[in-house]
Amino acid sequence: MAYNSENRPDDAIVILLRIIKAESQLKDGIPRRSRSYAAEAQYYEALATSYELKNDIDAGKKAIQNREELLVHVAETRKIEELAEGKSINMKD
Repeated sequence: MAYNSENRPDDAIVILLRIIKAESQLKDGIPRRSRSYAAEAQYYEALATSYELKNDIDAGKKAIQNREELLVHVAETRKIEELAEGKSINMKD
């Protein structure tokens, strides 16, 4: 993130929190795909870096914890998506 490379973690944090909030919201009741969770996990990784630049260790740890939880959810969601895609393919036969 450009703000982190410019040593402006406060600006990065504000933007990343806004992006995370937007990414995590349901869109018209449509379930989120695994790639949406993966993108959110990447934002949390950047957020952790921003907190590290501010020397806010606790907030950085929380961001990493959120990232790890999302990565677990990515794997679970990806399995469900692959099963659904497999069922769709088998239905065509």
